[in-house]
Amino acid sequence: MKNRLFAFEKKLAATNSSQIVLSGMDITDEEIPDLLPLFSRKQNINLINLSHNKITSKGATMIANECRGLKSLQVIDMQSNNIDAEGAKALWQLCDNIPGLR
Repeated sequence: MKNRLFAFEKKLAATNSSQIVLSGMDITDEEIPDLLPLFSRKQNINLINLSHNKITSKGATMIANECRGLKSLQVIDMQSNNIDAEGAKALWQLCDNIPGLR
């Protein structure tokens, strides 16, 4: 897991400071708690792309709960994951909480 976390940190360091792009990295729900603190290192996040991973509703709910305070967030891309109605509801509620989020 430590190597995977290092890979996430390295990829985040290479992206725009207002974006989190970790698409296609086979991220699982079990890795989400270790990944979330990395979000706070970015200033004024406006885009989170976690598409094409192995995230389920459990992980989507954790992400939605963590992102509630990110008022500059405009886009959260979670397509091509294993998210069911429960996770979709958590993400939808996040959209209701942050004006302009899609």
